[in-house]
Amino acid sequence: MDVQILNYALTLKHLEAKLYQDALKNYTQAEFIAAGFPDPFYNYLREITFDEITHVDYLRGLIGSPAVAECTYKFPITDVKSFVEFASIFEVIGASALLGQVESISNKYVLGYTSILTVETRHNTLLRQTLYQSPTPKIFDTLLTGNEVRTLIHPYFVCILVKTPPPYKTPDTVTLSAPGLAYRAGQKLYIAFITLSDSVFTDATVIRQRGHYHYHFVIPPFLNGQVYFVLTNSNKEVTDATIVAGPVIIEEANPVPL
Repeated sequence: MDVQILNYALTLKHLEAKLYQDALKNYTQAEFIAAGFPDPFYNYLREITFDEITHVDYLRGLIGSPAVAECTYKFPITDVKSFVEFASIFEVIGASALLGQVESISNKYVLGYTSILTVETRHNTLLRQTLYQSPTPKIFDTLLTGNEVRTLIHPYFVCILVKTPPPYKTPDTVTLSAPGLAYRAGQKLYIAFITLSDSVFTDATVIRQRGHYHYHFVIPPFLNGQVYFVLTNSNKEVTDATIVAGPVIIEEANPVPL
């Protein structure tokens, strides 16, 4: 199980290392400054890139010959700003993915594994602050299961992801404003916002327009930062069996109750 979890982390680290390396190769320091990211941000990116490359080397060293190889990726990046926004989102996904497996990895590897996790959160703090978002929007970070992570990252892989545990779910294409998901008359669906403890559920009102089913719901006012939610057929639990589609990522900024 340890090798599988470490390879799970390495899969994410490969993508992040390539993401930052490509950005430094494709955009100059002057282009970052012109896009509204003044010095020393470019040098911070170089530090993050070095972190990610070092994490890859560290995990490879732990795993040995079974280590997964780097893939080919397709990033939704068209300019400097879209890179910074995507990097910020993916750093949170990476942290949530690693957090989701902390309880499963053995004590032999837990210190190195969790050390990578804490560095991920610092990367995200820097990127959020640079984007004028709250650098510390959450009281508790959210953990994600292997299925949920696979669904989120699958669109950015050109190669086929190696199927190693945690078990992966076939990814869903979700556009909640106008999805083409199958719907049975009378079926009750919910939106579940994933949190560290109990998920927060809200009703999903199903409306059919022009042959498509739309799912309307109210976002709870106490959620902050990068929030994950899924469409589910249960308002009691979020499991592989109850998830209909998702996760989807949104960014929320609500005042703290002080």
